[in-house]
Amino acid sequence: MQPKTKATPMGKTLPGKGKSGKCLSTPLPPKARKALSKVEHCRAELAAVYREARAGRLDIADASKLGNILSLLARMIESGDVEQRVEALEQLLKGGDK
Repeated sequence: MQPKTKATPMGKTLPGKGKSGKCLSTPLPPKARKALSKVEHCRAELAAVYREARAGRLDIADASKLGNILSLLARMIESGDVEQRVEALEQLLKGGDK
C-alpha cells in the first residue's frame, strides 16, 4: 500500500526515505499560477479546489480556507467592477449637464 501524498501551500509532497533511512518530504514545485482578475477565474479555481478536495488530494480544512479566500476575491472584483461602472455613469451625467 502506497503512502498518501499531502497537499501543501507549496505543492504536493512526496514521502520517501533519505540516505539516513528517515522519512523525508520533498516539496514539488507549485503549479503555474492562474490569473484571478475576473470572477469567472475565481469560479474556475474554486471548482478546481473542490475537485482536489473531493479526490482526497487536498485537505478539507485547506480547501475551506482557500475557498473562503477565493470567495472574498470574487466579491472584491465584483465591487470593483460596480465601482467603475458607477464612476463611468457619473462622468456621463456630469458631461450632460454642461
